[in-house]
Amino acid sequence: MRSLICLITFLSGINLFAANLSSSALEEEARLAVEIQNYNRAIQLFSKSISVDPDRLTAYTGRGACYLELGKYDSTKTDFIKVITLD
Repeated sequence: MRSLICLITFLSGINLFAANLSSSALEEEARLAVEIQNYNRAIQLFSKSISVDPDRLTAYTGRGACYLELGKYDSTKTDFIKVITLD
């Protein structure tokens, strides 16, 4: 029984690690979209990153900045408030 609990704990940790890698990869792709000023695509990618890791501050910051560039001030405010509450 103890071995089973250890195995489950270990596998849970692997899933969390994989989720963070996925979130990181999405965020990196979003940053590339920002570099070419494709803000709508970047917002999609930052949003996917957030869906994988809802506590990822940098994804909210990046998405908020993209909303700002597009003049979507209510969405910008929402994301930046989320950053403050998570920090």
